[in-house]
Amino acid sequence: MRRITGNVRKRLLMAVEEDAGKETYPEPVEHCNVCRWFRECDQRRRADDHLSLVAGIRRHQRDQFEEWNAETMASWQRCRFR
Repeated sequence: MRRITGNVRKRLLMAVEEDAGKETYPEPVEHCNVCRWFRECDQRRRADDHLSLVAGIRRHQRDQFEEWNAETMASWQRCRFR
């Protein structure tokens, strides 16, 4: 049992080290409705003019707009859709 615990601990530490330098963003998810950090995340998204503020937009749609360099609501509004 100790060997398994050691392997799990080692893999956990490796995973944490890999992600240590990665920046995270408060993407809205279902849990936001009950999360105590909702206000902070919502303020960040509003300050960033984040596309999640567009009514009904989904994550895969936001990802596509970001590929087209429309990462904020202001830049999204300037897009010309055919």
